[in-house]
Amino acid sequence: MSLSQHMFWRTLLLLVTVSLAAATDCSSSRFNFFPEGRLNIPGGWNKANQTRAGNDCNGHLLPIAVQGIPKPLLHFLPVHSLLEAGAEVVAEHVPDSKELAAIIQAAVAKQQLQQHEELKAQLLQQQQQQQQATVAEQLLEGTLKQPLRKLQQEDSSTSKSQATSVRRTAWMKLQDLLRLPKLPTMQLFGRKPEPASKRSSSRMRQAKATHATSKQQVAGSSDATPAVREQPTAVPPAGMSHSPAASKQQSAIAAVEEEWKVSVPAEYEFTVNVNEQLWFTSKTFKGGSSIPEVNFNANVTEGRRDVFDATIFREGINTVQINVTVLKGTAVISNGMHSAPSPRRAESFASPPIDFFFFMNGNETHDSRPKANVTVNSCQPEISLEFSDSKPQPVLLDGYRLTYSPTSTSQAFFLPVYYTYGSFLEGLDGSTDLQSDNTEGNVKNFGVYVTRLPSSPSNFNMSVPQMSWLREGWYSFTVEGAIWSPNSQYDNLMSVAGIDKFGSKHAEYLTVMPGGDVTDTISLYGGLKGAGWVLPQFNKTRVGVQRRPTWINYFQGPEAAVTLGSRAAFSWEFSGLGNATCIINGVNPSNATGTCTSPLVYPIVTTLNQTLVVNYTDVCAVTHSIGMTFGTFGWELQGSTAMNALGGNQALALSDRGELAARRSSSSAAAAVNRAAWMHLAAAAAALVFGLLLL
Repeated sequence: MSLSQHMFWRTLLLLVTVSLAAATDCSSSRFNFFPEGRLNIPGGWNKANQTRAGNDCNGHLLPIAVQGIPKPLLHFLPVHSLLEAGAEVVAEHVPDSKELAAIIQAAVAKQQLQQHEELKAQLLQQQQQQQQATVAEQLLEGTLKQPLRKLQQEDSSTSKSQATSVRRTAWMKLQDLLRLPKLPTMQLFGRKPEPASKRSSSRMRQAKATHATSKQQVAGSSDATPAVREQPTAVPPAGMSHSPAASKQQSAIAAVEEEWKVSVPAEYEFTVNVNEQLWFTSKTFKGGSSIPEVNFNANVTEGRRDVFDATIFREGINTVQINVTVLKGTAVISNGMHSAPSPRRAESFASPPIDFFFFMNGNETHDSRPKANVTVNSCQPEISLEFSDSKPQPVLLDGYRLTYSPTSTSQAFFLPVYYTYGSFLEGLDGSTDLQSDNTEGNVKNFGVYVTRLPSSPSNFNMSVPQMSWLREGWYSFTVEGAIWSPNSQYDNLMSVAGIDKFGSKHAEYLTVMPGGDVTDTISLYGGLKGAGWVLPQFNKTRVGVQRRPTWINYFQGPEAAVTLGSRAAFSWEFSGLGNATCIINGVNPSNATGTCTSPLVYPIVTTLNQTLVVNYTDVCAVTHSIGMTFGTFGWELQGSTAMNALGGNQALALSDRGELAARRSSSSAAAAVNRAAWMHLAAAAAALVFGLLLL
């Protein structure tokens, strides 16, 4: 292949290389799929592999190819201003002046109510203390009467000085007992009660007022009294008012201008849709406290290995989308002076679509790994391979989405590749020794890679030049299916089993074009091979290569007459690859049940003529039949016919190399067999009649 052809196919396979970072706005996503300390499963979803594949956005994920085990596990953090403590609140969540005025009014009302409750509690406490003091005085008064009487009686019997001392001591004790704590002064609604010492009687207050009035009249009539200087009246600034309502509004406007931050993060819930169907509903999460995850373990395979759950997930391209709802009023925002709940209403947002290609890894009839029905057309001069129902389709990457349809911005994500290879087992003559020199008719091993391009048909035929050099004989055939990404940076996104390298330097490399034509292409040697497996249909399967039609080298019976009771030998040889079956007188002989080999020895036990038919079916699905009549007289050729798989008949002549020419031939082996059968029945009937006559 020339250098220009090499570059042409490389460009064609890669299609269009697009810079993902330039094509996508990373800020458009409100998700972070790479939380610190968490690893996604499989590795294709990890940050390192996504970066190697060209993804620089934390809020987007490039698609991956996954093959069942391990099951995907995806972590994420929703990005929202109300979900992170200490985050600055965006303008849409900040209360406006009207809302803040209502918040301030509610706060004032709450404070007044709290003060009122505290005052009620103080009054109740003072009442309880007064009641307790009254009870204590009464108890003390009743308790001390008896000691006082006792003291008075003792005074009369003691001396005057002793009595005085006892009375003084008792009086001091009584005063100590009657000394009560001073009650606190109550302050009701901002006014402190005036002390009793400062209270004056109404008569005194009236006298003071009369005196002040007369003094003012005297001062007004005096000419020496200087003019009274008027104090300036305070004028409020422009835009300000002394009214309480205006003061609250101005305070609210000032508070709105302060920086608001999240003091208590909001709560949120999320759902997961798979292929536009609801698959999972989460519990309630607290913003900033935990990292949610989407765990596919229990749902992709219903808990059983390699059993696909087709109710939601499907073989091929799947799309996952996460929907987050921030719950109404679950966050608390503050500007240092005031606090408010947020958001005003529930807010929902969705993640970008997350695509992944799922390879089913099951049994022969339910497996989505690369496979095809393959037919080896090995019974013709130019050997060819026929592929039908090949799967999967070539998959393209357009931005962050997977697609089967090419666009102006798409590029190959992966392409299916089929590798057919084999080796020589034995030739037509049964020999197993073949010294391969890669010349025509002398190739021992072969291998060919076939790659499907996007939009190529799933059914295609191809001639393999290398296989046309094979020597006729039996070969071991194996067909493998795999995927290959022309863009090596996507190798890290192939989280599939069967990872290997394309390793045959001497294999042929063919490509199926969109129109169905097959041409040679660049080598895949050294490229990453993923999801590789051997197709059950061709796993070291024995396949015959036969370029020419089968012919008969010879077919003969005993060379002379045969004595009754002796044994006759029959021999034949076909040039081709196949198996023979023998039929004598319409049934299989006892020594050749199902198949027969040359020479065949059969006893002659009757003087009646008998028939022998040999059917030889070759690898080209053609059955060749040749028959003879034999008996004590010797044998006679009855003709030959070749019957192909379509049911047609044609005469098959003996080869010039045959050791014995035909004594008689007919147009059809079937007619010869029928004639021999009738002759046999007639002879049997005659023998029966003759026996009856003898009796």
